[in-house]
Amino acid sequence: MPVLAFACWLAWTMPAAAVSEANRERLENHFASLGTVEYFLATPLGGPEMGAAVIRDGSGFEMRVVELRNGQPVTRLTERMSHYNGKRPFTFLLTGQQFLSYPTNLWTDSLGREHELGDLRIYDMTGETPVVLYELKNVTDLSFQAKGALTESNLLWQPADHYLNQQGIYPIKYNYFIVRPDDENHFSIFHHLDLLPDNGLVESARYNNRGVFYYLQGDLMNAIAAMSKANIITDRDQSIISRNMDYLKSEMTDLEYQASHNPDPIVDEARMYYWTGQYQSALRVLEVRQRHMSDTDLALSALCMARLKRWPEADNITAVLKQHGVPWLGDLLADLLTIAELQQLSSVLEVQLRAMEAMDPTHPALTAAKARILLNAGKADDAQRLLEGYLFARRPNRPVTEAIYELFGIYYNTGNTAGMDRLMNEVLQGELTDLSAYVNLKDYHDFSVVMKELAVDQTDNIKSPKNPLEDLTLK
Repeated sequence: MPVLAFACWLAWTMPAAAVSEANRERLENHFASLGTVEYFLATPLGGPEMGAAVIRDGSGFEMRVVELRNGQPVTRLTERMSHYNGKRPFTFLLTGQQFLSYPTNLWTDSLGREHELGDLRIYDMTGETPVVLYELKNVTDLSFQAKGALTESNLLWQPADHYLNQQGIYPIKYNYFIVRPDDENHFSIFHHLDLLPDNGLVESARYNNRGVFYYLQGDLMNAIAAMSKANIITDRDQSIISRNMDYLKSEMTDLEYQASHNPDPIVDEARMYYWTGQYQSALRVLEVRQRHMSDTDLALSALCMARLKRWPEADNITAVLKQHGVPWLGDLLADLLTIAELQQLSSVLEVQLRAMEAMDPTHPALTAAKARILLNAGKADDAQRLLEGYLFARRPNRPVTEAIYELFGIYYNTGNTAGMDRLMNEVLQGELTDLSAYVNLKDYHDFSVVMKELAVDQTDNIKSPKNPLEDLTLK
C-alpha cells in the first residue's frame, strides 16, 4: 500500500472502535457462523455498532454489513464477490454513517493486462435501508484508506495508466484522489491537491496553484519547489498549502519507499529517480546499463534528457524507438510534447509537433496541444472547431481523454453545460482504467492564469502559427 500522507499514518492505523468488546465479539462470531472471515472492520469512534466483513463460503466470497440492534445482528447490506485478493474492499466514513464499498472482479483489457474491475459506491447507512449516495461504475485497480474517524477526506489511489507502469517493475507511479462531500454535501471524488482563489492577486496562491499545475504535468520536484515558496510566504490559507505540501512530500517518500522495500530484481532505481524529479541521478543509473538498455530504459533516458533541456539527444532516442516499433511511441511523444510546452520553448515545441504528425498523427495529445496553442493565441473558436472535428467527425479508434479535457475546458469557460455533459458521459461509458479522465472533468481546473504567469517568466514564448487551421488541423 502506498504510504502517501505518511504524516497521517497514526490516525489511519490506531484502533478506534465504537463497538464494545462484547459486541465486537458478537459480530465476529456471527460472521464466523456464515463462513471463513477473510477481513473484518468495525465502525469507527462515535458510530453505530456495526461491522463489515469479507466472508468466504462454499460459493465464493461475500461482502456483508451487519448492525447490532438490542444485541442482535441485523444484516444491512450484502454483495457477492467473485474473488478477494486481501486488499480492503470497503471502509466506513463519517463514524459509520456512510459506507464505501469496492468489491471487484478480475478483468483483462484489450492489451492483455489483468485488472481488478469494480463499482465504487458510497451508501447512507442512517436509514432503515441503505441508500446509494454516490456510484462510479467500472473503476479499475483502486485502493483507498480512511484517514481517520473525524476527518472529512479519504484518500483513493490508482496506478497511473502509463507505459512505464506496465512491466510490473517498482516503483509504481500512482494517481491520487480524495472522496469527500461537495458544496451541496453530496459525496464525490476530487483531486487531492487544492487550488486557491485570488490567483492573480495573492502571491502565495499563485505559487500554490503553480505547484498543482506542475504536479499534474508530472513534475513532482518543481511542484514541491513551488509549494514550498507558497508555504513560506503565505499569511493566509496555511492549512490548505500545508496539506498540499504534505501530500507532495509523502508521494516522494512513497516512491523512495517502494524502491527500497521490494525485491531487487523488480526495482528500477532509475525509475524512482525519474518519478521523483531527480533526472541527473536517473541518467547516471541508466548510463551504467549502456548497451543493455531496454526500450523503456531508452524512453526513460529521452524523458530525462527532455526535462534537462537536452532536446537533440531526446530526439535521437525517439528515432531509435521508432525503428524498434514500440507500441507506445505516441504516448512517449505526447509526454515530450507536454515537457516542451511546460518549458515554453517554441522551437522545440514545433519540432515535437512535427514529430508527432509524422509518427502518430491521430494521437489525441497532438490535437490537444494544437488546441492549446490556438487558445493561447486568443483563437478559442478555432480551437473548438479543431477539437470537435477530431472528436466528433474524425474520431480515431483509441482513448482520446487529452482532447476531451481540452474541449471540456472550452465548454466550461463558455458555459456550455450540454457539451460538458456530453463529454462526461463519453468518459463514463468505458472502463475507468485511468480515473484521472473522470476526475479531471468532474473537478475541472482552469490553469490558463498559471500558463500566462509562466509565459511572463520565460523569454521564449510559444508562438501561434500564421495560418492556424491550415497548419494545425489534422489532414
